[in-house]
Amino acid sequence: MADNVNQRIADALTHRHLRALRFEAGLRRQVLEQLAVLESEILASLKANDPTEFVLLARRRRAIETLMTSEIDPLIQERYARLAALIDAALLRLGRQEATALETIVNDVARQEIIEEQPSDRQLRAGIVNGIFPSAAKPTDMATVGADWWTRAGTSLSQRIGDSLTTGVALEESLVDLSRRIKGTSENGFQDGVMSKGRADAARLLTTQVTNALGETRAAVATANPARLLLLHQSVLDSRTSLVCLGRNGLKYTADTHEGIGHDVPYLNGVPYHPSCRSSIVLVLQDGGAVAQESTAQWLRRQGPAVQDEVLGPTRAQLFRDGKLGPRDLIDSLSGRPLTLEELGV
Repeated sequence: MADNVNQRIADALTHRHLRALRFEAGLRRQVLEQLAVLESEILASLKANDPTEFVLLARRRRAIETLMTSEIDPLIQERYARLAALIDAALLRLGRQEATALETIVNDVARQEIIEEQPSDRQLRAGIVNGIFPSAAKPTDMATVGADWWTRAGTSLSQRIGDSLTTGVALEESLVDLSRRIKGTSENGFQDGVMSKGRADAARLLTTQVTNALGETRAAVATANPARLLLLHQSVLDSRTSLVCLGRNGLKYTADTHEGIGHDVPYLNGVPYHPSCRSSIVLVLQDGGAVAQESTAQWLRRQGPAVQDEVLGPTRAQLFRDGKLGPRDLIDSLSGRPLTLEELGV
């Protein structure tokens, strides 16, 4: 299976992509920490400006409007702007490291200088920071850039908090009840509060941005070295794979013009093709042989215990070998062990 050059390149890039999921986990932890701080700030502001002290419903509603406009909305906008800047900076560093790693992997496996040119910082920024992401409503229609998506996510969170608090005061709920609307209840693992949806939205956006950063970096490297390289779409094959990505799995495109090779399925802007897209772009040689189309579980089984332990961690890897870690759990397990850029390595 791993005899030809392209399969060895694909194996190395898949391994690196799975390690990048652990880098994403580290970023996600930072995002959730920032949202936890934001939640505390919102709850403190609500307590300091308690709308339940007013008797008349109209007055309570005005109190909520004033609270949202003067305090909570600015808190959310500032925190989400910081998150956008944090993610952009981290992904630019990831992109530069990924570009260097691609050169090392492809040239070492091919034993030739296939990749000789590196994309400039400006080119990487154009794809990673200024690349546009698809919307959930129309997955293949590009919408806007990462920073704008964070702004939209913050606006959406503000709207949900304002609506929920307005409903709460209309029902004459106590301050404790209003606070629970925001943070949720311990009985439900704090998954029933408005902030839970905010955390889920942030995690989904982060996954989409990481997919974009890796895809744009690999495409930029291929564009700079088009003589013998092709782009190969590789989807994560499991029960959650979208039809958009399933239909593209295994398709090849030219390195520079992104024209389909042997098919007419458009490349568009490349991955991600939808929110939470987990697909990747693999660089292969024009004459390097076929690449196996397999699920993450099948790939891991083929790699053996050493790689399984490194990617999953010894405990989860043993569960995987014992058949107790199924395909549905695999991606969550892969992304559950944070990795820094230094640990990701070149």
